Amino acid sequence: MYRTRSSSRLAGAASLLALGAACALPGHAQTAGPVEIVDSPSVADEAKNDRVIVTGTRGVVRTVDDSVSPIDVLSADAVESATKANLLETLNTLVPSFNLPNVNTPNVGSMVRAGTLRGLNPDQTLTLVNGKRRHTTAFLGAGGYSASAPVDLSMIASGSIDRIEVLRDGASAIYGSDAIAGVINIFPISNTTGLEVTPAGALSSYPQLPAGARPNPREATRDNNAWINQGKAPYRLEALSADFGAALSADLDWYGFATLARRESTAPQNFRTPNRDEVVRAIYPDGFTPVEVIEETDYSLLTGLRGHTPGYWDWDLSFYHGKDDIDIFVHNSINATYGLDSQTSFFIGNLQSEATIANLDLRESYEDFVVPLDVSLGVELRNEHYEMNAGDVQGYTHGGARVLDGPRAGTILPRSLGVSQALPAFRPDDAQSIDRFSGSLYAGATLHLAPNWVLDLAGRLETYADFGGAQTGRISTRYDFNPAFAIRATVANGFHAPALAAQAYKNTGNANTATNHVLQVTSPEAIALGAKPLTPETSTNYSAGFVLRPFGDVSIAVDAYQIDVEDQITQSTQFNNTTYPGSGVLVAAAGFDPNDGISYFINAVDTRNRGIEV
Repeated sequence: MYRTRSSSRLAGAASLLALGAACALPGHAQTAGPVEIVDSPSVADEAKNDRVIVTGTRGVVRTVDDSVSPIDVLSADAVESATKANLLETLNTLVPSFNLPNVNTPNVGSMVRAGTLRGLNPDQTLTLVNGKRRHTTAFLGAGGYSASAPVDLSMIASGSIDRIEVLRDGASAIYGSDAIAGVINIFPISNTTGLEVTPAGALSSYPQLPAGARPNPREATRDNNAWINQGKAPYRLEALSADFGAALSADLDWYGFATLARRESTAPQNFRTPNRDEVVRAIYPDGFTPVEVIEETDYSLLTGLRGHTPGYWDWDLSFYHGKDDIDIFVHNSINATYGLDSQTSFFIGNLQSEATIANLDLRESYEDFVVPLDVSLGVELRNEHYEMNAGDVQGYTHGGARVLDGPRAGTILPRSLGVSQALPAFRPDDAQSIDRFSGSLYAGATLHLAPNWVLDLAGRLETYADFGGAQTGRISTRYDFNPAFAIRATVANGFHAPALAAQAYKNTGNANTATNHVLQVTSPEAIALGAKPLTPETSTNYSAGFVLRPFGDVSIAVDAYQIDVEDQITQSTQFNNTTYPGSGVLVAAAGFDPNDGISYFINAVDTRNRGIEV
């Protein structure tokens, strides 16, 4: 190996929350109460629908059957029985509303895969670990979604999981940005006191030869490397998780967890035949198949204190830091413009994504209020960092060499070949390092209007350094007519903040006669060509359903939903003098060659998703 480098359409709902709960209510606690949030040792032994849940409950003890919103709970036994190598594939097997599409183009996007909940983009689902927000992948375009940088669930090995809760409802007012489709809350194997370390790993080869294929012994020395792309890149994953904690006093606990994962994944590219000018036949006489490789290190660490002050509120104070670091390579490749001096392995560049988060959550119950009332308050401070570092010089420059042999010997190689084949390296001009700070205040209230009627209210105020503020609200209710039949409904609005990588991304690539540019959306050049600052994707969620318990442990839940999303972020169509005649004048005015291709990220798409889940 060459090198290793380790709008608020529900403002009224928020106002109602502020009045009804008698506080300046912008949302509610991201985690449940001090004790319930950590461990439920008997969860795996309880009947499926009697399992205690903590996701979206604001500390109120509820079961799957009692929930005001649809939720799936996957036990450790269920995760193990799925026999999948990583969490992404496990969810695809066990959760009907979760879909993991194959990526038919064999590239880095097929190695960093992403799943969807309720048919929405991957980064419109929030991922928590032990109730705490997790950092996102450093790769923009995961799973083939151009502007998406979600949490990479494939970096979590299935063998480290105790249980998973999947909330299928809009919850931005509870948890903040991203929780449009729902929330995936992962609980690793844990120990309430002391230290527990859980190693895990996965190996997936995904054979590339078609069924029945046989190697040709006469071509044992030829590098033709026939293969069929299945949309699943081979990979090796090594993961480690640790859970630690101690009871410091009767009313004070120290807790924490850490994760570490290392992955190497490969994606073979199209075979380059030896008759092509871009093949230096003195190095590859029979042609070659480039192989894209990522070497990824992902880690996280959280520690916190939680306790109860007698006569006052339960509280939870936590600090989190997580990072995803990806080195990208292409091996068995070449830059033909360097001739015999060309490298055959290239470092393409490095991507990094970090998040540092501080949370303070408060919760209290008031049994003597007009109606029994549970109140939660909280504050979150978050700093995100994104970084893109350049690769090898030969990976993006023209070396000046000509065709060395064959009928076109001496011909000058075009500018488009002045890159590492299969994947050009990142240029220094495209390198980025950017930070974003955000803060939020949130609160929630659960009103027990009657023994069989519950009303949940939530609201949240957030501010981001790059685009401003967002306000979200949520109203959920459930009414049990009798022990066998209940109805429930939710109306909420939500948002997804533009990925920091999308705000910063810039890329320059070669074409036959021109250069293609993906411009940073806030750059003067992009603004001169019509780009506007990215704004949050906003949503309105409606859901209604019923829970039927005809007998014994049998339970049937049916929920219908509609999710309207506005201003989804995508990459604009590339425009140049050929695709849009006359645009070359504008391109040239912005400082580019009139034949260059230009694109950038934009808020452009409105969608409506409807469905019924049983």
